[in-house]
Amino acid sequence: MNPLNDLKYPMVPRRFILPFLLSPLIVTQPTRAETLYVFKEQANNPNITWATGYNTISKAVLASSSGDEIWVVEGVYNESISMTTGISIFGGFKGDEIERDDRDWESNATIVDATGINRSVLTASSECRIDGLTLKNGRSVLGGGIFIKSASFSVANCLIEDNLTEGDLEDPSVQGGGIYISEATVTIQDSTVFQNTSNMGGGIFCGKGSEVIVLDSVINSNRTVAHEVDGGQICVPDYDTGGVYCYPSVETIKGQGGGICIDNDVYEDPPFSVLIVNSEISGNKCRDDGGGLLCRGNGELWLDGCEIRDSFGATGEMVGRGGAMFLESQLLGHTGSRYPALYVSVENSSLSNNRSHAQGGAIFLSRLDLTIENSIIDSNRTGSRGGGIYGFGSGVNILSSTLESNLSEGTSVFGHGGGGCWLDVCDLTVEQSLVSGNTSTATGGAFI
Repeated sequence: MNPLNDLKYPMVPRRFILPFLLSPLIVTQPTRAETLYVFKEQANNPNITWATGYNTISKAVLASSSGDEIWVVEGVYNESISMTTGISIFGGFKGDEIERDDRDWESNATIVDATGINRSVLTASSECRIDGLTLKNGRSVLGGGIFIKSASFSVANCLIEDNLTEGDLEDPSVQGGGIYISEATVTIQDSTVFQNTSNMGGGIFCGKGSEVIVLDSVINSNRTVAHEVDGGQICVPDYDTGGVYCYPSVETIKGQGGGICIDNDVYEDPPFSVLIVNSEISGNKCRDDGGGLLCRGNGELWLDGCEIRDSFGATGEMVGRGGAMFLESQLLGHTGSRYPALYVSVENSSLSNNRSHAQGGAIFLSRLDLTIENSIIDSNRTGSRGGGIYGFGSGVNILSSTLESNLSEGTSVFGHGGGGCWLDVCDLTVEQSLVSGNTSTATGGAFI
């Protein structure tokens, strides 16, 4: 699929789709000025070009200028990298290559390991690219693997794994275990985000009007955990002394968006645009809502040719809605002319074997427009309402799709029913679709 074919996504305003699709393609091709080489063991390399290079990536970055490329030989580099504007870092070299295309990034793993540094593995700068790197063991409050803010940035052929975001009571937000994106334009292509941990967005967090494309990538086995923040003080009368006794309060923020979390403020932040194509979101878990993906706020989300499977919307005692996807927004405008702030399209995709403790085994949606076309929603399960889909106050269009073998079972205190769909105050359109084999241990095997 050509992502520049905006006619395929006719409802996306042109002011969104052209800038956010064109910009990442531009930043992946900076003007090439000079090539800098990184080889940890220069003295052992007979190639004079490589042997006179740098022994750390960070040293090469400091010596670089906009348009430069940095070529990095295979091996493990224990460092944290802060990029400068307009440079590209390529991994996967043996140390004797003449042309960039001679490298084999799959066989020659170039690993940046931030163990013991307690920082993001890589901090992005604008108009930059990384290609053929493994980024692991980063630890930060925001973006354990990659931190991207107010930048245009491209990630290709990379593995982002085993990174962590965590904070203390004074940190209100702990986001983006693998990748943190805010106010940025980003392309992620042919990459894997694996086994990262955060409070919001175990794999990827995207916020504040960011424009993101994810192509041919895998978001797998990421998870979210709860985070405690300072809740101020609670004061009660001390009847023994006649005074007041105060003690600190701690608030627990439940983990949301096991694989991906897209979140902005409907009224304060610019709208986001996120396009996910030919990608897999699988095996992700969270403590609360959105096992595979959470999308909340103001903007557009498009999934085309994707697979969301084996994700769980809750663990332990926490409420969990939307095993595959949790989608939530608000209605804007004046009374009588209200419209949703969020539009979501799922096309040529499958959502299967996802689970939630509360509503929506596959999809939970509230106050938005959702179109499902040429897609399959099957074998999902919830302990409450809507084995396949739970919706409230939304427009739901199911076109040329299959809704099959989903289950609503009575394991939740929230009530249950609607094996296929439970829709409350929704406008539903179903055309040329198969609804079959959905069951409920209460009422409404197919729809309520």
